[in-house]
Amino acid sequence: MKFRVFRLHKVLLPCLLAAVFLALALALHFTGAYAVYTGGTVRKLPVYSVEREDKKIAISFDCAWGVDYTQEILDVLARENVRIRTCPN
Repeated sequence: MKFRVFRLHKVLLPCLLAAVFLALALALHFTGAYAVYTGGTVRKLPVYSVEREDKKIAISFDCAWGVDYTQEILDVLARENVRIRTCPN
């Protein structure tokens, strides 16, 4: 009668890698995140960009869902000497 002896690290590592790969594949599939990485998204919100020579960006955010972090964001921008323009409601 022959007995096979397996080293734990030789069996455990491939099983662990397979489990991680399977979990990642399932997460990407069921969350739709794969579309972000493969470029298969249909844009539902408009994203606009323009070519610029200088280093400027425009960021817009909606405070309709709450203003919990608005003051903190404004404080960080002020601390970093970022010029901002606000629009009244």
